[in-house]
Amino acid sequence: MIDLNSSSAFSDRLNWHIDKCIVTKEEAKPKRDYLGASILGDYCERAVQYQAAGAVPEKPIDARMYRIFERGHHAEDMAIDWLRAAGFMLITIDPNTGEQFEFSIMGGQVKGHSDGIIPMWRGQDESPIPLPAVWECKCLGSKGWKAAVKDKLRESHPKYFNQGQLYAGEFGVKQILFTIINADTMEMHHEIVAYDHAVHDNMISRAQRILLAIKAQELLPRGFDDPTVWQCKWCRYGARCWA
Repeated sequence: MIDLNSSSAFSDRLNWHIDKCIVTKEEAKPKRDYLGASILGDYCERAVQYQAAGAVPEKPIDARMYRIFERGHHAEDMAIDWLRAAGFMLITIDPNTGEQFEFSIMGGQVKGHSDGIIPMWRGQDESPIPLPAVWECKCLGSKGWKAAVKDKLRESHPKYFNQGQLYAGEFGVKQILFTIINADTMEMHHEIVAYDHAVHDNMISRAQRILLAIKAQELLPRGFDDPTVWQCKWCRYGARCWA
């Protein structure tokens, strides 16, 4: 018999109420009506197409994942304070709009919002990185953080790498500073990435292919030939894709 008075049962009941509020709040937010730079550089064009077309995912985002996203926002706020204190002029709000720095192309069908721009260094010594730079902050679990440190973002997290290239190209900046925070240990790793015009243009071409495929109601090719690879196993559209 289940002991409904046990501490675990009490915790589960309380978490049910908290989680319900979290999910309700998040699902009430307006849905994106554009293809975002944060998803455009993913491993698989078909997965991006599903998401951009508004397909209902087989694996909905639960309250735990929303809490992880919120943790990332708090980590970003801390990193902003730390970088500014170190001497960087880090601007997170576009003075022309009062909002995040945004690029919008293809008639507003593709948009991106950068975490910030670093135009100059205010420290007494010489700037430790070339400026100006786009700034992007990522908060990752230990496994993902260690992969980024070991293999660099282009290899370990191409989605983030491609996202940064889009921002650099659209904002006319020649480098991207990535700040990567280990969510488990709060270690920080920084990587400066040079703007690659070819990568930027490839992402623009990808966006055009995806939008045209959605309009034509045609599925783009899968990014992988094996449904057992981890990218497919974790995909929120995997069952539909391989059916």
